[in-house]
Amino acid sequence: LNRLREKKFILQWQYKRMIPDVTKCELAHLYFNPKTHKDGIPVRPIENTILAPTTNISNFLDEIIRPIFDNKCSTTSIIDGVSLIKDLNRYTKRGLLKSTTLFCTFDIRNLYTMLPQEEALNILIEFLHVHGYNKVKCIPLEAIRKLASIVLKENVFVYDKKIYRQVLGGAMGSSFTLTLANIFMWKWQKEFVRRQDMTGEFYGRYIDDIFMTWNKSEKALQDILDEANTWHPNIKLEYKISQSLPFLDVLLTNNHGILSTSVYHKPSAEPSVVPFISDHPPHTFINIIKTGLTRAVRYSSTFEIFNNERLYVKLTLLYNRQVLGGAMGSSFTLTLANIFMWKWQKEFVRRQDMTGEFYGRYIDDIFMTWNKSEKALQDILDEANTWHPNIKLEYKISRSLPFLDVFLTNNHGILSTSVYHKPSAEPSVVPFISDHPSHTFANIIKTGLTRAVRYSSTFEIFNNERLYVKLTLLYNGYPSSLIETQFRRFFSEYISSSSFLPYMDDEKQFLILRNTLLKQPTHRQSQVSMSATKADIHNDQADGVHTVFEKTADEKGKQKHDFPDKLIVHYTHEKRFQSTKRDIHRVYDDVFRNTPKADVKLIVGNKNRRDAKNELIRKRPKQSTLRNKPMKSMSIQKMQKTINYPSIMCIHFSF
Repeated sequence: LNRLREKKFILQWQYKRMIPDVTKCELAHLYFNPKTHKDGIPVRPIENTILAPTTNISNFLDEIIRPIFDNKCSTTSIIDGVSLIKDLNRYTKRGLLKSTTLFCTFDIRNLYTMLPQEEALNILIEFLHVHGYNKVKCIPLEAIRKLASIVLKENVFVYDKKIYRQVLGGAMGSSFTLTLANIFMWKWQKEFVRRQDMTGEFYGRYIDDIFMTWNKSEKALQDILDEANTWHPNIKLEYKISQSLPFLDVLLTNNHGILSTSVYHKPSAEPSVVPFISDHPPHTFINIIKTGLTRAVRYSSTFEIFNNERLYVKLTLLYNRQVLGGAMGSSFTLTLANIFMWKWQKEFVRRQDMTGEFYGRYIDDIFMTWNKSEKALQDILDEANTWHPNIKLEYKISRSLPFLDVFLTNNHGILSTSVYHKPSAEPSVVPFISDHPSHTFANIIKTGLTRAVRYSSTFEIFNNERLYVKLTLLYNGYPSSLIETQFRRFFSEYISSSSFLPYMDDEKQFLILRNTLLKQPTHRQSQVSMSATKADIHNDQADGVHTVFEKTADEKGKQKHDFPDKLIVHYTHEKRFQSTKRDIHRVYDDVFRNTPKADVKLIVGNKNRRDAKNELIRKRPKQSTLRNKPMKSMSIQKMQKTINYPSIMCIHFSF
């Protein structure tokens, strides 16, 4: 560079552009990328030349010579799949695409690494001469050749702790290598281009991949390709001939003389895109969707092909995590779903209001009444299935249906309601042999009776439900004495004249009790009402003014947990282990009597038996996955001091 500058072959600004920064220079290093789309998975050698001494020269030469190549060789260059489709459409309009037309694709094996260096330099100068250039950006061709020679021949790299110099080909990580390879192929392909131009056939090249059409016999094409394999010792072709072939990311098919194009999905790359769970900015995901749809429109030659590609794009996005819907574990998702349904159901609500019919929704479950023909209702529901592509209904129509936990029946114009017991949940409640506090069992009994009173429309239905509650409790080990005590307490709380019996024998008393409980809001109704009253509270409050409804996370973290030492034992619950809890306590007392462990409180609990439902639920990942690992420098003693929890021992075992 210094000598070229001294002889004034290059200008001062050009010299500054190309001179390397010796304080930052380092040798290039070699690594390999597997070509997973090819048989045998060969590797592609890549050189990292970002800080190499010749990088600035390579970038500068590429900047001044590539525009010349792009301009002079545009007729035989394929830029991307879109440009290829445009070229083939022009070929088709000229009437050259026939039902017998063949497509051929071939690629040059290892073009970058097989470039003969001295010959490539000669072809570079020939290319510039042929197109009328004696200088490029005031640099004479002699100096251009010298600069290109530096890029090719002074390419030194490191591999496996050894230093090498490349003597054949160019560095695949060097920007000028691509331009030099294109110019080398300009020379090599001249005979191909001449023959194709004579017959009006199409020929196009994208770096080392070539696409061409053919209207003669397949044997004649094979002979030409085999002949081309002898034109240069370093250039070897691998070709495919067919009426349907992929090229880049487009699939081209000669469908009886009609050009059919669609998106080609490489098996090695699809259906992977940037996962939605990554930390990329939001516009990245939007751009991915937009790019996929844009490519689908550009490449699809028919509406049917486009629809298939649109579906493929959607499935690919869903495969790469959530781009549709919201996280089911996110609290705001429920609110957003409700608001979305508010919009969707407007037409339903309008129609029901016009006829005075009932319409109600609980998240994604809807209940409505109907006084016209069943066929008319089916037609409306089928129509509703077309209102939004993502909203699909599954409906049941009858005079007797369950909804949530209530069973509703139209009994000849009289509304009959009762508790609905889902087969998957009943008749299981918290077993009495568990170590839950005593109020838990009392609350279970009270909840069952309260629901029975509220949901039972007649005294007979209530008595059947009361009997069901009692049998369920007995099945789960509740003592009869506890059941009767809690039953009497429940009835006496609402009816002062209730008898000492654990049930009611007077229908009038039942109706009074039911009327009383129906007026009382349920826990969920109270929550919704409280939430609704907060809607406009401090809606326009000033900055810095905030009403605190609960303790902050820091305050919660500072709360002290004053628990005594405990030993917790869990076993898998089964009815045949009714005495297990008592047996474990007895063994513990016998073994640890008169020892310090006798002061440790023993808590015996039980785990639910494994069933299909539990086994199919995705289990929580390990804490090492969910949390950052502690620093290695932190000793176990420091961690124990930092995490100041009471000494609780946990044992899990199954019989």
